[in-house]
Formats: sequence, structure tokens, C-alpha cells
Amino acid sequence: MAEDKNYWVSLRKAARGHGDKKAAKAIRLVKAYLSRRVEEYKLDESVNLLLWSGGGGRIPKKIQLHLSRDKSDEPWKVSARVTERGLPAAGGGKPGADEVGEKGEQ
Repeated sequence: MAEDKNYWVSLRKAARGHGDKKAAKAIRLVKAYLSRRVEEYKLDESVNLLLWSGGGGRIPKKIQLHLSRDKSDEPWKVSARVTERGLPAAGGGKPGADEVGEKGEQ
């Protein structure tokens, strides 16, 4: 019988880190969060890609983790759910970064 769990993980503490070390700190926070809730787990590549997608210095504020396993004696498979709440801001968070082409045409 397949089991599923979903968790929202806040990465606020990692956002207080310095420079390009925020993503590495976020990975440590995710691992610590999971170790408090499940005994064995295996992180999927999607978690790593989501946290490092903005470089080492830009991380999302929250991510949604989806845990699943087929049998009760297997470790949990952890994947990141990509949603609008979990993605980093487009354009590097700079105001007007999305309208660069529009301003150049005016």
C-alpha cells in the first residue's frame, strides 16, 4: 500500500545566511526538518534543483515536499512540488526586471 505525506518547509533561517551560502544552508534545514519527522528518507534531484535554481544566494521562502513510499520498510522518497508559492521571484526580484523589453521599445 502506497503512503504519501506533504509538508511545507519554511526556509526563513536560511535566508538570513550570507551570500552564496544560502542554498547550502537551506539543504541542511530541509534535511534537519525531515529527520525530525521520518526515520529514513532519500532526497530526489528536484529538491536540489529547486533550491539551487536561483544560484547559491537566491532561495525560495518556502518549499513543498512530497514524501512517498510503496512499502512500510522502504525509505521515504522526497520530491519538491513546484508551485507558484515555492518558486523564486522571476527577474532576480528587481523592480521592473520583467519589463526590460517593453522599456527599450518606448
